[in-house]
Formats: sequence, C-alpha cells, structure tokens
Amino acid sequence: MSFGTDRFGATKSPYPRASSARNSSSSVESARSAFSQSKDAVWKISKNRGSKKYSRATLRRQDESQDVIPGRFQCTFCSKILSEKTWKRHEETQHLPRWKWICTTNFKHFTGVVTCVICLKLDPDHEHCRTAHPELAKCFEASEEDRTFYRKDHLAQHIQNVHGRKLYEAPASYLKVDIDDSEQTWTCGFCGEELVTWALRARHIAAHFRQGVNMTQWDSNRQKDG
Repeated sequence: MSFGTDRFGATKSPYPRASSARNSSSSVESARSAFSQSKDAVWKISKNRGSKKYSRATLRRQDESQDVIPGRFQCTFCSKILSEKTWKRHEETQHLPRWKWICTTNFKHFTGVVTCVICLKLDPDHEHCRTAHPELAKCFEASEEDRTFYRKDHLAQHIQNVHGRKLYEAPASYLKVDIDDSEQTWTCGFCGEELVTWALRARHIAAHFRQGVNMTQWDSNRQKDG
C-alpha cells in the first residue's frame, strides 16, 4: 500500500495531522468520531495514497458470512478479521494513534547529556548545526503539521530522506509525544458498558471477542441494560 510522500520525501501518515498547539487534539477527536460510528465506519485512503477502501456493503457482507467463533477478533472500526495478538496494535496504528513524533526545531537533544538530535554529537553548537546539518533549516521553517508523524517508521523515513541519517533510539524517544485522551470515554458496542480508559476498553472488548461475539452484534449507540 502506498501513501505517497510529503514535502520532505517521507511517507505520509494516513492519519489527520495536529496542526498547532491550539488544535493538538484535533486528530484524536476526528478518530474518536469515527469510533462512535464504527459499525458503519468506512476506512478509505484518498486517491493520492492508493485506492483501497472498505465500503459499508462490503463490511456487511463480511460480517454476515462470519460464524460465531470464540477467539476471533475484528477491528471495531473497519471489521477486518485479526488475531488477538495484532488486534489492539491494528486499531492503535490504523485508526486511533496513541502517540505522535514531531521533528524538532531544536537541534539539541537533552537526556542527561546534550547531544545533536540528528547525529548524537556531544555538546553541539550552532556552527555544527549550520555545517553538518544545513537541511535542518527546512524543519525550522516548516509548520508543526509538516513535521508531525503518527508512526515511528515514518519519522525514521523523514530523518533518512531529509537529514540523511539513521533514527537513533534516544532521539526517537525525545521526539515522541503522547496524545492526551485522559478526558475521553468509550462505550462498548456489545454491552453498552462505559469504558474510561483506552487500556480498559481493549481488555473489555477482548473479553467479548474471546466469548465468540463478532461485529454483526456491535451497536455504537448501545446503552447498558439497567
């Protein structure tokens, strides 16, 4: 599957971008809106990113042809059949990202010692930045939206394609930002239970799948009995 490339030559993320500090949660809210309608969700990649899509009719045919098999997991966004091992990761990476990576406008990396965020040179100065990494000017001038990636491997491609370097683990951790969903709650489409954290949601819905339910029984508007 090809997602195209951004202005820096890195693979574009299929997720909406966080355009500013003011709207840092906009991408999450968009994804959550999709979750609220997940039974009828349509996962689509725009033309410049490929042509694969799941239509409502296709998902309905997939669901209606499925037997109740304990332990069969499905994505609650696109109904794709998955293994228990890959289910949670699929939902997090394909539909509701939990983290983002922002290529920094500060070339120094602070984790106990000061190093260059690109090449790990100790105690770099501005002359090092200017001579060793002149391409950093592109990131300094770019908006946060253009420097934000919702998968670590997409950041790695950016570092390789734009900065000509390997992405090291320490800078990757430094550039990683948690997406705050502390005030978000989710409703289980199988039983109506309100779930106050993403981790609780994953455990709860996984238990339903182990009991043999499938997405034909999912109702995003379901309310808990009693």
